[in-house]
Amino acid sequence: MFQSHTAHSHLLAPRDYSAPEVYAAEQRQVFRRAWNVVASVDQLAKPGQQLAIDIGGIPVLVRNDAGTLRAYRNVCAHRHSLVAPAGFTCQSKLRCQYHGWEYGSDGALSHLPDGSSFKGWKATNARLEQLRCEAAFGLVFVNPTAGSGSLRAEFGSVSPALDQHFVDLSLRWIQITEHDVNWKIIVENAVEGYHVPMVHQQTFVTYQDERFHDHVIEPMFTQYHDLKSAEPARPRDVAIDRLLFRSKRLWGYSHTHIFPNHLLSWAGFYREWVIVEPLGPRRSRRIGYGFMPNDLRASGALAPLWRVAVGEIARRTRKMADKILGEDSSLWDSVQRGTEASPHAGVLSAREERVAAFQQWLVAQRDSPGATSAAPITG
Repeated sequence: MFQSHTAHSHLLAPRDYSAPEVYAAEQRQVFRRAWNVVASVDQLAKPGQQLAIDIGGIPVLVRNDAGTLRAYRNVCAHRHSLVAPAGFTCQSKLRCQYHGWEYGSDGALSHLPDGSSFKGWKATNARLEQLRCEAAFGLVFVNPTAGSGSLRAEFGSVSPALDQHFVDLSLRWIQITEHDVNWKIIVENAVEGYHVPMVHQQTFVTYQDERFHDHVIEPMFTQYHDLKSAEPARPRDVAIDRLLFRSKRLWGYSHTHIFPNHLLSWAGFYREWVIVEPLGPRRSRRIGYGFMPNDLRASGALAPLWRVAVGEIARRTRKMADKILGEDSSLWDSVQRGTEASPHAGVLSAREERVAAFQQWLVAQRDSPGATSAAPITG
């Protein structure tokens, strides 16, 4: 059931989807204070592998240091160069690309080339700023703001469900696309089903009746549980699942939005973690990490056949994910263009109450830097 039965005010103005000053405020007050996915664990699995990216306008370097993942502000203490160039690289030492200053795992300067030319200067405080970094759920997270809160603590009460569904998984694909739209266009599209009959005529076809919806509205996340898809499975499907996997399939579909930009799905053996990364006021990158269980019943002479069967399931699942994304993204440009010309305030139905909850949270973050949640939706 829906949490409310009334229309909701659209709290974001049309200009909030394109104004440079709004984008800048969100970078400072939202993304610099959030846990951001930077890569899959597999992408940084070997010692020396590292990734340089921007989070909220801050250059960040994430590095596998002898098996331990650590994150630093990617700025050398010497003359401010980026320590590592953008993207993935692999280096045996944490060394600045400009003059070769080297740093230890704690960020402190460990080697100063031509040290004699720095006579009279003490390197005591020369170090890289360390940032919070955690590996969880098959992904690597970084929070650029100092603090003591852990990832699970700051994700709140959804963490036990993540520990249940995102465990012992194998990364099967990474889906990366870029779009000339504001990041909120993509997020809001993902958390409402009101558009389904118009946009998803080849996949979902139409939205479910309210009695099959279970909406959850919490301070740090919202969820949609499809109650109709949780009906008992056909015996044939159960038999195939038991033949291929040791784990038990989760019958039913659930979608979770962890604020600000984490979009998670779980259904059957399929798990997906999508992030929407702001690249500019009108530019975004969408990255989807697709997972399936690790516990394949693959042994003996039939092991190759089992792996082929599961690979085919993953291929078909990815194909469907691509099709759904194609349907959604075909309208994003129109929505973006409309926000740049709209004279309307906007309104949200009860079916779009997850959008309303997200907007409440976002406005609270932008207007009150110390805020952590929005008021619950009632009606």
